[in-house]
Amino acid sequence: MTTDSWDATLHDTSHDASGAAGATYKSNGFASLFDDPARTLRDQATTKLRGLADSGKGQVTDTLDGVAQAAREIADKLKEGSFGPVGGLANDAAETLERWTHSVKGMSIDDLLHEGEALARRSPALAVGLAVAAGFAVSRILRAGR
Repeated sequence: MTTDSWDATLHDTSHDASGAAGATYKSNGFASLFDDPARTLRDQATTKLRGLADSGKGQVTDTLDGVAQAAREIADKLKEGSFGPVGGLANDAAETLERWTHSVKGMSIDDLLHEGEALARRSPALAVGLAVAAGFAVSRILRAGR
């Protein structure tokens, strides 16, 4: 039975909720019975996930801002002591982290996903390492929220 004949059979034999013959509804096929509810659920899930991702992005960037600030304070203390060159490296790391955090704040979730895909293609090992670190960070954030 072809799809067209299945659609015709479905349309010809459909009944309303009371079971009365002849009361049919228009259908573009069997799949259309599930298409609209599935699309609605998918859209709702996408909206919810985007909201959660935006919230998570905000929490992660706030945490990274705190780490960058702490690194800068450590760098300043190292520079004051006898560890000047190490303090300079720590200061460079803090500046790099601040620039990265600022750029992440300005990106949309879609932009971040595209950047992640590009990174995974360029350097799969680094992508796996970052995924593990991100998973750890997210689990810590979720545990802290309890």
